[in-house]
Amino acid sequence: NMGTGKGVAVYHYFRDNTVAVDTGIRVPEALVASFVNPISVFLNGHGTMNHVINEHGGATASDGSGGAVLARFCTSTDSWIV
Repeated sequence: NMGTGKGVAVYHYFRDNTVAVDTGIRVPEALVASFVNPISVFLNGHGTMNHVINEHGGATASDGSGGAVLARFCTSTDSWIV
């Protein structure tokens, strides 16, 4: 029985050095569909996270505003409630 990952989020704050990581969540590709709307969030500092989960989802890095930057990955059947 396979579970579902709901509310999974990765926050990054690389305080001292510019760091680039490929992904915030790394799982076997067959398990990607078991995650419901995972997100990554740049909080502050330096660096970039290129993807939310494996090679899916957008990058998070500073946008120059000084605020947090959010990226999410939704499958075609998922929907966000605003």
